[in-house]
Amino acid sequence: MARRLPLESRTYLCPIDGTRQPYNVYVPGKVRGTQDTRFPLVLLLHGFGGDETQVVHPRIVRLCEKYQTILLAVRGRGDVFFDGPGEVDVLSALQQTLAEFPVDTNRVFAMGGSMGGTGALRLATRYPDRFAGAVAICGWAHPPVWYEHWYGPAGAGRRVHPAHQPLLAQLDSTRLAGNLRHVPLILMHGARDKVVYPDNSRRMYAAARRAGIDVAYREFARSGHAWFRSRWEAIFRWMNGAGFDSWTTTRREAGIAPVINNGPRRRPQAPARVTYTSDGIHHTRAYWLEVLRDPWNPYALVGAAATVASGDITVTLHGAAGVRLDLKQAPLKRDRPVGLHLGRKKLADVPPRESVVVRADGSIEMGEKARPDAVKHAPRGALIEALRSPFLIVAPSEGPDAAEAERFAQHWTAWMIPRDENDRAIERGMGMGRPRFKRDVNVTAADRARYNLILFGRPAENRELKRIAGRLPFAIRGDGITIAGKTHRGGHLGLRVITRNPHNPLRTIVCCVGATPARIKDLEAIGWYWPEYVVFDPRRALRHTNHDDWPQWDRAVARGEINPATIDPDRQPLRYLPDGWIAAGFDDDLWRVR
Repeated sequence: MARRLPLESRTYLCPIDGTRQPYNVYVPGKVRGTQDTRFPLVLLLHGFGGDETQVVHPRIVRLCEKYQTILLAVRGRGDVFFDGPGEVDVLSALQQTLAEFPVDTNRVFAMGGSMGGTGALRLATRYPDRFAGAVAICGWAHPPVWYEHWYGPAGAGRRVHPAHQPLLAQLDSTRLAGNLRHVPLILMHGARDKVVYPDNSRRMYAAARRAGIDVAYREFARSGHAWFRSRWEAIFRWMNGAGFDSWTTTRREAGIAPVINNGPRRRPQAPARVTYTSDGIHHTRAYWLEVLRDPWNPYALVGAAATVASGDITVTLHGAAGVRLDLKQAPLKRDRPVGLHLGRKKLADVPPRESVVVRADGSIEMGEKARPDAVKHAPRGALIEALRSPFLIVAPSEGPDAAEAERFAQHWTAWMIPRDENDRAIERGMGMGRPRFKRDVNVTAADRARYNLILFGRPAENRELKRIAGRLPFAIRGDGITIAGKTHRGGHLGLRVITRNPHNPLRTIVCCVGATPARIKDLEAIGWYWPEYVVFDPRRALRHTNHDDWPQWDRAVARGEINPATIDPDRQPLRYLPDGWIAAGFDDDLWRVR
């Protein structure tokens, strides 16, 4: 029997669905009971199908003990690639851990393999001011590569459905490589990896080198998809200041990382130069800079840079509406005004202790006017947006979609229960409570004020949807669905659409009509599969994807071990859902407050 690892199992109350979510902490013996000393922390992210317990290997526990490092292993809401609700989970568990344990907040490192490597890259590029370094092992960095491999239609190459392109762009860590200006990075990959192609790490490495990032890349010529645990001690030494040389299958590159130990790696609190590219409305800040976005275009990549030199600040904008600078946090002298420049143009001399907003047109705002704008409406976004903040599932009292609402609640709780080689569920406490769920007749005014509403059924079936139907930017009448200026006929058609709640523009609603052929797989790819609206035909045949599980499935069908006509669709490999789409995309009219 395997020795039980000395982990502290903890939970936090997740505001998204009101459930308690688990995470594990390992605290070395020398750290316990310490009050005055702060210690580094490694945020460890699991791979696909794993969890916060499975990912903790005895080797990393021994290294944490040896290097007096606290370990935090999170679940990330199952296999959603640490995006959307998964990202909220990681940040919530991290925040609670920082508050409860003696962590040096300037020495927090993100590390993971496979899906965990993907998460390490996304977190580090989106929140660079929270990390002293990042380690991504066999991670997915460039969406067209892994989309083709796992989620694209079989035999279609790197063709990406138009409704997916903006969503995939938001997940492209290579396009955010410049955000790692002050975050050193290690990439590791096997050259024979057929699960996550090594081209992901190669592209990330190239992007980081172009951006002048402190990056090291090791590619192992004879290895496939692995965690390379034999190299973990070198990673811990690197966290403590040692060098980490790069090599690839074709040539060895020296001098990529420092070879002299200058002491433990630390996060700079107030760097003189900050560059930040924002990939969405939730990722806009780094250090003392905040990018101001156009709220009507959350899918664009926009950015800004600010540099302190000779006591002045120079700002450059890259598609952003402006930038907010917290001068109190910037490395400035406090005994004289600061010269503020937009490109080569000097705008004004400003006090060094104020916040200031610089707009793209050269106008500036100081003091009270430079405070964050009051939230006037829910942020625009794809379907995943409704699942990043508190939501309530609203089921109709009757009709076929009542069962679909119940199924969604069950899948949200269970996704994803790991399975063993015999396809038996491995019970590791994956379900930690049921999300908020009500029948339409029980929804209250307080619910409408507090939650995004996930409404199942047509207006004739769901009373909550019926009461707002006349004010929605789409219509479901008889056998027709009218959306984005077109009417689609067919009483069997389904709909997924997100919009603001007309009775509470601070919250969103999602209307769900009909069952998709994949159901539970919707959660796996929710961050890049579902745009703002989709009209679909559940009767259409869906192609296989390039998913590696399909050849094994086909062999099992040929041997008579599986009957595709009777098996639960949730147990099948992924199918290409856009084959069943009648219309899909993004529409400004869905977000206009009525």
